[in-house]
Amino acid sequence: LVGLAPGAYLEQPPPGLPPKVFAPGVISLADRYEYGSVFSPDGREMFFAVANEGRGEIFTTRNTRDGWETPTRILSDPQHSFADPFLSRDGTHLYFISTRASSDTEKPNFDLYFVTRQGRQWSEPQALSGQVNSEFNEYYVSFSDTGEMVFASNRSGSTDSDFDIFIATSDSSDIEILSGRANTKAYEADPFIAPDGSYIIFGSTRIKGQARDLYVTFRQA
Repeated sequence: LVGLAPGAYLEQPPPGLPPKVFAPGVISLADRYEYGSVFSPDGREMFFAVANEGRGEIFTTRNTRDGWETPTRILSDPQHSFADPFLSRDGTHLYFISTRASSDTEKPNFDLYFVTRQGRQWSEPQALSGQVNSEFNEYYVSFSDTGEMVFASNRSGSTDSDFDIFIATSDSSDIEILSGRANTKAYEADPFIAPDGSYIIFGSTRIKGQARDLYVTFRQA
């Protein structure tokens, strides 16, 4: 944790191995379901999703001279969900999934979107270009510093719940299902790729697991 920003983690103790409820009463509320959190690289900004009557919304909070701000809602819609935020390392783009559609004829499903920072505000959501989004669900996107993009989709699965991890170039001109043994007939999703691209952490519901567990796969030569 060398170089951690003063007051990072909402004044909470730095993380260790035993999991603990994070920022109770501030982020983690007793009557609310929070998920999909991400911090900016300097630790001064946090984004997270909240379930609200079956819809996902995205909130943010910032560490200022006066301390951490009260979390504010930045992405919400009466009909559609927003979830799984991922902030670019330079802080200019926030990526997420949403059920919003670009046309009235599209069936409801999760696709990958992003907004661009405009001062203290964000632009209108835009869908990722290329062939990343499909008629199936796309979940959680993350990027390495070398421009690789990973995400999950059930486009190639044998069932609707059979999600696999895909890897692509940042402009999605080349998309491939992740090779090796990371993908199975179980659920694999929510992938995080290391900044240097050396490993991917993801969630899976494999038979020998306890529920939706975390796994890591390392890049081979």
